[in-house]
Amino acid sequence: MRSFTFPAAVLLLLPLVLIMSYASAEDTDPPIVTLVYPAANQTIYDPNPVIQIKYTDYSGIDTGSAVLYIDDFDVSAYFDLIVNETDMTVKIDTIYTLSSGPHNLTFIIRDNAGNEAMVDSVFIVSDEPEPGFELTLPSSMQVLVFISVIFAILAVLAISGYIYLRAKRRFRLKKFLITHPVQQKYLILYVPILTAITFTILGLFYVHDHPDLGRFGIEIVLIIGFFIGTTPYAIDSQRELKRINRYEAAFAQLLFGIADGMRGGIDPARAIVEIAKTDSSVMSKYLRIASKNIMAGRAFEEALDIVAAPSNSRVVKRYTTLIAESTKIGGNIAVVVHRAARDLDDFVKVKAERRRQMTIQITIIYMALGVLLTVIYMLMDVYPKFENLDMSMVFGFQGLEGSEGGASVVKMGLLTLKRRFFHLAIIMGIGSGTIIGKITEGKIRYGLVHSLVLALVVVLLFSIAVF
Repeated sequence: MRSFTFPAAVLLLLPLVLIMSYASAEDTDPPIVTLVYPAANQTIYDPNPVIQIKYTDYSGIDTGSAVLYIDDFDVSAYFDLIVNETDMTVKIDTIYTLSSGPHNLTFIIRDNAGNEAMVDSVFIVSDEPEPGFELTLPSSMQVLVFISVIFAILAVLAISGYIYLRAKRRFRLKKFLITHPVQQKYLILYVPILTAITFTILGLFYVHDHPDLGRFGIEIVLIIGFFIGTTPYAIDSQRELKRINRYEAAFAQLLFGIADGMRGGIDPARAIVEIAKTDSSVMSKYLRIASKNIMAGRAFEEALDIVAAPSNSRVVKRYTTLIAESTKIGGNIAVVVHRAARDLDDFVKVKAERRRQMTIQITIIYMALGVLLTVIYMLMDVYPKFENLDMSMVFGFQGLEGSEGGASVVKMGLLTLKRRFFHLAIIMGIGSGTIIGKITEGKIRYGLVHSLVLALVVVLLFSIAVF
């Protein structure tokens, strides 16, 4: 019996025929749309969500046909939809903040064959905190007890260590402090900073536990902490600056006296001894110490180093080194000392004149802050009259207040505006003070007093006229 078989060419053409017949079939199915976020009946906690929608269609998507409505508001007309072949994403900006409650979402898109898909959904916006991990803060009393326990443990360890060292190593605290003096600047800087940090932590917890204290409790705690941590250092910096200026002027006069004594035939070391008997300047104490060292047999250079060391002035130490080197080399030392005294005296006078000239710039900075505070006060006075003004026209569309979903243009309340201006004024006050220190003396720390004064002025004016 003869069997019947298809030719091999027919078998090869069969898949091509099927594909062509499938492609020639008319696409009548709309795209398949899936709501990713927010899903149908989903509760969200962000009034400005990022909406995500996915879709698919074998004939391809017409990306220019995507339209999105929320509560009959055409989102696609005012926001940029990110549309591609598989999904669409759009961020609802703050100018169209969604109110709490249910909202209608309508999405329309077509495929390349013209088939339209429309999805209607409802989602809910909640103004409650999003459920999840909640951090329970301890009370201020618990924090105080914890800090007290830590300090108590450290105190017990310190006392135990001291008793052990006293018994085993013959340690004496008084002797240790004499041989290892603690510099005053460390005490003035670090002790207030630690105190300020402790106060700030306790204060923030206390404000958290007592929300009825006021709406600016956090700001007040932070400002008081700043004053606690900065005031001693700022005052000490100003005292040091004044002391350096007086020391430089007195040291110049000392060099003049030594030069005159050397010209009269007196040894420079003997000149220091004679000047120390009648000197009443800021360095009189160290002149007497240098005089005793000279009488004990110390050289002139060593005595001059004793006088210059406490000055904390690079200029004084520079001229001291110059004179000491000249003494070792030899020659007419009186001329060198007199020239150094004249140069140092000129330097002191130039610095004094510069400080007088910088007074105008300092006054301008203070006046600039005063102008800012005046403008803020006037804005706070007139703002309530415009608080309820409809500003939707500013953003290019109308009717947001009247839309069914209750979306609205975000308006900054008076309290928020006061807080923002208060932060601005405080930052400007503190920053202006540091600028004063930098432009007048070359170091920021010399302007901390101005920062404190300007910050205090801001706090007082806001307390009296704005809050």
